[in-house]
Amino acid sequence: MIPGAISVALVFLVRERSHKASGQPEPRTAHPARAFTTEALAGLPRRYWQLLVVLGLFNVVNFSDLSYALLSYPAGVVSDRVARRVVYAIGLVVFALAYLGLGLTRSTAWV
Repeated sequence: MIPGAISVALVFLVRERSHKASGQPEPRTAHPARAFTTEALAGLPRRYWQLLVVLGLFNVVNFSDLSYALLSYPAGVVSDRVARRVVYAIGLVVFALAYLGLGLTRSTAWV
């Protein structure tokens, strides 16, 4: 919570340089209806596409968020029916087995 609040506060410290002062021409802004055409997307810089690929790969690899989202509701239902200690113990066993499996794997495909 605190890092998020600090990040939002820091946004207000960012100021863009005036293009007139730097001698560069003002950037053209696309009409909103034409912002997502093939020509407009093709005009985006290469570094943008590189960043997009890296972020996309990160999201694919970040499987823990997806598994958490899919398993949290069923785990809550089980937790309502079974003692909390049992659910916690089962969670620790699953956690230990997952990390044991990662430690014993011989292929980077599993990591």
